[in-house]
Amino acid sequence: MGAPLALLLLVAVAVGACGDDDATDGAPSAAEAGVSVVDPVMPVPAGPMGAAYMTIENTGTEVDTLLGARTDDGDRAMVHRTEIAEDGQVTMDEAGDLEVPAGGELALAPGGLHLMVAVPDGLEVGDVVELVLDFADAGEIGIDVEVVDPGEVSR
Repeated sequence: MGAPLALLLLVAVAVGACGDDDATDGAPSAAEAGVSVVDPVMPVPAGPMGAAYMTIENTGTEVDTLLGARTDDGDRAMVHRTEIAEDGQVTMDEAGDLEVPAGGELALAPGGLHLMVAVPDGLEVGDVVELVLDFADAGEIGIDVEVVDPGEVSR
């Protein structure tokens, strides 16, 4: 009789551990917050840093904020803003936290906002870079960024 009772207790503990973490901390999941990432791509990088582009959609009713990003193995990915002066000089600076409007989107695209990512040598078209985006409300969202031919990324 002891073994069935121990098995029942083990099952009860395992089921309890599978509960919704959001229920304990009050934060909504990414799906509940309405945040999703569409078409993440990275042109084949020419060096140790690559630029990732995507559209972040927020179908929720509250503004969310992109706080930062990292690669799946822990390297930091920085949100940058490219600016082109009237004289054609291009500058790039860290953009800081970025708001994703309720019912709207945030575009990370060439010539504007993008993620600068430390990448391994030898990335080729078809490879995938794993990133984790950190949002104030939606929390962490893991994405797979496809490496594409630079000609496939529109301005």
